[in-house]
Amino acid sequence: MTLSDLGRLGPQEMNMRIKLPKGATLADLGVDMEECRDMQMAPSNWIKAHQQSMARLLQAIDHPEAWVTDESCIGDFCLSDHALQKASARLGFQIKGADYIRDIAQCLESFSRRLS
Repeated sequence: MTLSDLGRLGPQEMNMRIKLPKGATLADLGVDMEECRDMQMAPSNWIKAHQQSMARLLQAIDHPEAWVTDESCIGDFCLSDHALQKASARLGFQIKGADYIRDIAQCLESFSRRLS
């Protein structure tokens, strides 16, 4: 299994928690570690500059502990339709799986400015 294979997993598979024996690694799962060497994390400059709105958004989707980047989207969290509706109600506007986290945070900031 390669990282590309892992990327093709659907929401059900992504939500599964795999219990590995103590000391097991991704290589033990058959992940091609050579492919991992070239991986780079997406930037998180925008996210760091807007921490307050990001915290509010992550709380609304029940993932306050999440680590996100400038390229993260709601779909990365594999939320159910019910969870999306609940988060939308908390935020005051509808969110969808394809929405980028930074775009939603900008909407939150815009609404906050209008209310002040």
